[in-house]
Order: sequence, then C-alpha cells, then structure tokens
Amino acid sequence: MPIYAGIDEAGYGPLLGPLVVSCAAFACEKPEADLWNDLAPVVRLTAAHWDGLVVQDSKLLFRRPHGIRRLEEGCLSFVTASTGHPPETLGELLLSLGADLSTDSYPWYDLAHDLPLPLSADRGRIDALAGDLASAAGPAKIAFASFHAHPVLSGTLNDEVTAGKNKADVVYQRVAEHLKTLLEATDAEVFLTCDKLGGRNHYAPMLQQSFNSWVHIGHEGRNSSQYLMQIDGRPVRVSFVKNGERQAPTVALASMFSKYLRELLLHLLNSYWCRRVGGLAPTSGYVQDARRFIADIGEHPDYHKYRPLLVRLR
Repeated sequence: MPIYAGIDEAGYGPLLGPLVVSCAAFACEKPEADLWNDLAPVVRLTAAHWDGLVVQDSKLLFRRPHGIRRLEEGCLSFVTASTGHPPETLGELLLSLGADLSTDSYPWYDLAHDLPLPLSADRGRIDALAGDLASAAGPAKIAFASFHAHPVLSGTLNDEVTAGKNKADVVYQRVAEHLKTLLEATDAEVFLTCDKLGGRNHYAPMLQQSFNSWVHIGHEGRNSSQYLMQIDGRPVRVSFVKNGERQAPTVALASMFSKYLRELLLHLLNSYWCRRVGGLAPTSGYVQDARRFIADIGEHPDYHKYRPLLVRLR
C-alpha cells in the first residue's frame, strides 16, 4: 500500500526550548483525501463544534481555554492506536516515537523520562478515542505506518549553527532522516508532504545529495515545490508546501507531535527554573517572553553555568 506522510516542526522561532521535527505516516490503498474521509467518524480536521479527536495545525489547536489538552489527546490517541500501548511516561512516548533524547548535560531534563503522562488530558478518554480510531482504521484498511520525532535541544542547535548551518539546514537534515527511516521500513510508493523551509523554493540539489537519486522537478514556486525520485525501484514523491500544516492533515498531525513534545520539554525547563527563582513566571520560549525570563534568572549561578545549553544563538 502507498505511504502518505507529513513532516513539520515546532520551535523554529523561539529563543528557549527545543526545536522538534516530527513525521506522521499512514499506509492506505486509497488517496490521502479518502484516508481522512474514512476516519471522519472519529477524527475531524477542525475543532469547531466538535469535542472529539482533532487533527489540525498545532498553532490553532494549542489555544486557551483548552491549552495542551486537545493536543495531548490527539497525539497520545494516535500513538496508543498505533502501538496498542498507551505511553505512561515521557520516556515511553519518546521510545514509541523513536526519539533519541540525550539529556545528560541538561539538568532541567534529568527527570524527562519519568515525567508522568498525560499532563492534562484524561487517560480514560484517550484510551476510548484510541479504540475508536483503531476501529475506524481497520475496516478502511488504513495502517499507522510511522510516527517519529527528532527533538533538537538548544545545545545541539547551537553546535550546528556554530558549524555553519542555518536553522532551515538543521530542519532539512531531520526531514531527510525521517524520509530515510520511512524508505528503510517499506518498499512501497511514498507521498511525502513537508512544510516549506523558510522562504526556500528550490530543494532538488538537497534531495539529490541526500538520496543520491535522479530528481525530477515537477514544479517550484512560492506556494509549493514538487519532486519525483526513483529510489530502490519505487517512486518517491516529495512536496514542500507553504503552510503545509493547513493544507495536508498528515503535516498537521506531524505539527501536533512536534508541538506536544516541545511543550512537554518546556514544562520541565520551566519547572526547573521556577523551583530555583522565587516568583518566576514560566516562559513560552518565544523571543520577547524569553528575554524577560532570561533577565529574571540571570543572577542565578546555574544560568551562567548552563547558558550555552539554554539560550539559542539563533
């Protein structure tokens, strides 16, 4: 069966907290639009007038008054439906997502693997939604092919920037790693949609270098850039789409995984510093609020000790 996959990131612009690049992939005999139609009894692509499972751009879903709840319900329901095992800790979730998180140098992540889940959503409701999701997917012959994530912690990002990469290069490296993981797991035709990397329109040289493959350029433009490769005898179609998380549900689901992991790790970062600095308000990590947070913790000795692992260069 063909593979329909989406890739998106969260945390591109902030000054604090990780950058996370995630992939969500499904195997389905039908076109991608039909995939989501078949799941429509239990999954909606908008939260309006619907309190069930939602797959939507994470920036729209992660809003008051629900906060992290709906994001958490969606991510944990899909993982549970895929693996048959609800992750009870962040460590179990990371394992399910194939996420390699080396946190030894980061004291605020010391307890990352033991963080209990869910943080906000109801466990019974997640189990019920996951059951509904699996029940809808089975008769429609939809398989949960892959949910993966690559968290890039601030220290790693700083090292790569210092070595000469820009943030778009950092994200593309993880995009290529996700696609390679998919190609190693299946010999099926792959349709991959990825959110565009900044304002870049031309990706053929990058794809050719990463996959040592002939790349046919279908279209390159401001709104989308589309490519066809032949890898190991099967077609691989890759599209980079402006606002991809609002155009393709697989990209929206990937954005949800990226945002959810980022928020869990930011929760740990905030908890660490709030325990050490009295009256400190948590941060979202975005530039203006991050500067306030940095000013508030600037006199604490841990700040000067760990600044290269905490504050991004870009």
